[in-house]
Amino acid sequence: MFSLFKKSTDPYEEMLNGLMRRVLHGEDISMFDFLDTLDDLSEEPEESPSEQEIQAAAEGRKRFREELARFGLPIENRHLLCQQLCARASEQPSPELLRLICYLFCDTGTLLDLDPEAHSPEQDALCWRRIRKEAEELYARLSSQKQMSVRLREVLKRTKTASAAGIASGDSRTGKQILAAYVRAFPSKGDQETLQYNISALLQLMDSSPDLTTIAPLFLYRALTRHKKRLQSKLDLRIDFSALWKYKTYKIDGDNGKNYQTYEKYVSLFESLYHIFAVKDGVDAPLCLYGFDHLSNLGDFYRMYPQERQTLPFALSIEDLLLEMECSFSIYEHGMEDNVLLGDSGLSATKLDRFQYTKDRNIQNALARIETYINRNLQDIMGRFLNAAPEQVRELCAEILENADLRDEQRPKKQKERALFLAAINKALMEAADDSAETYLVDACKLLVGDRVEEGRDCT
Repeated sequence: MFSLFKKSTDPYEEMLNGLMRRVLHGEDISMFDFLDTLDDLSEEPEESPSEQEIQAAAEGRKRFREELARFGLPIENRHLLCQQLCARASEQPSPELLRLICYLFCDTGTLLDLDPEAHSPEQDALCWRRIRKEAEELYARLSSQKQMSVRLREVLKRTKTASAAGIASGDSRTGKQILAAYVRAFPSKGDQETLQYNISALLQLMDSSPDLTTIAPLFLYRALTRHKKRLQSKLDLRIDFSALWKYKTYKIDGDNGKNYQTYEKYVSLFESLYHIFAVKDGVDAPLCLYGFDHLSNLGDFYRMYPQERQTLPFALSIEDLLLEMECSFSIYEHGMEDNVLLGDSGLSATKLDRFQYTKDRNIQNALARIETYINRNLQDIMGRFLNAAPEQVRELCAEILENADLRDEQRPKKQKERALFLAAINKALMEAADDSAETYLVDACKLLVGDRVEEGRDCT
């Protein structure tokens, strides 16, 4: 067959030629396909694997599956695998389990493939090269967070025995800096002499304890924000360390104006204290940041700031770390090819993308109503969707389309449009299932590194 494009021996040139051929043949190229091709073109070609790498990949895949079996984890059902990994993280925490999750997060599909001939040995080796590099980097970064969590718990435990004798020292330069930072955040209407005295008392207490000195800005921030009224009215300020280190949840998701301003003041005070103490001897600045981020949810509030307003070098959250490393675990072995309704329609994923990004207001409104219906009934719908046979998926998607209460002008008029609606519903359910599985894995990581798991969520 005659072709305008001669076959190139350069795989990257051929990749670009392939994209051009598709355009000239009238095929719709989605933005996602185009950007993926550009990403592929920007990458350096990988060196072909050696026989030793091919053998190492086969051995690595074997060991991965043996580890799954050792923990009693299933391989056939990926969603159940993620759920049970979260349960094991709660019941049997171990470094081995964390490493297993890291490899799962970085898997491109080969580690869990049930078809031994899905990829050639060379493809498996190239995938294993990338998976191993990324998984070990992720494991190292999460292990570092684990070490920080252990260190913080140890330091906080030892501070509970801190005490200081004698009368608070006079106004020091540091005490005046702290007073100025406090008054900037919380303009004082009370007795500033009493406030200054109590700040000096806190500094004396801190100086008597190497552990409090280690976390100076964190300790002062917690003490100053927990005792705002007493700081300005009483001279016998006493610290209950058990209460001081309790986790605090703020309502950062809803802004009624007042609470947002209050949280900004809290963050502003810690920011000032951090910059006063971060350069001082004996202060562990990264540990103070970790403590602030893990003793309340104000670290998440801080991340909502515009980037130019951020001066505190917080470590990435686990979710942000996974995004940065472009971890793309999916419970679907073949991606959109596992979309039952898309397969039934004979339409391409590109056609479905275009349908979902349409400018037709009736279709937009219909998809919005379907999304609202799914979200309102998500628990029941996902209970039916997970592990459903293809025919049950078809029935569920058709039921959702029927029950979404679409107006007459929003209902599909032609068979092709109905097929696109059903495929879009199937895709949304697949994405929800992937999100659910990823949440289990993220929570497993949090349990293993000592992060707080969102209240009300468990691994059952």
